[in-house]
Amino acid sequence: MTEVNVPLLRKAVEWVESEVAKPWEIREWDQEDWVSDSHRDPEFRQYAESKDLNIKAAHCGTAYCVAGYIAQLHNPVFEKNEMALIDGNRVHSSDYAARLLGLDDQQAHRLFYGGNSAERVREVAEELAGERL
Repeated sequence: MTEVNVPLLRKAVEWVESEVAKPWEIREWDQEDWVSDSHRDPEFRQYAESKDLNIKAAHCGTAYCVAGYIAQLHNPVFEKNEMALIDGNRVHSSDYAARLLGLDDQQAHRLFYGGNSAERVREVAEELAGERL
């Protein structure tokens, strides 16, 4: 097993918490539902443009989960795709993020679980890091 990348894990938790502090209309984090209609809805897009909101949507046109955020942070191909060709292999963004974070499959599942609240993301991240983040 590899060592958990605590600095990257900390960065992800800080990003989630900064996103949760924003109004839902402009959040870039959505752990629960990666196909959130609010971000794809033309009325929402019109609202965002009228307020000059800078929304960086994921490949699905919605918001990033923790795995998507980590993946696109380190490889821009994941800004628009959940799959990428890396070293000749097709890799999913969640697998790529898990590898960057040094997580095994079970750890990654716990951190990337779609039902995690921001508080739960922090809790799991701190358990994985073995320290307060």
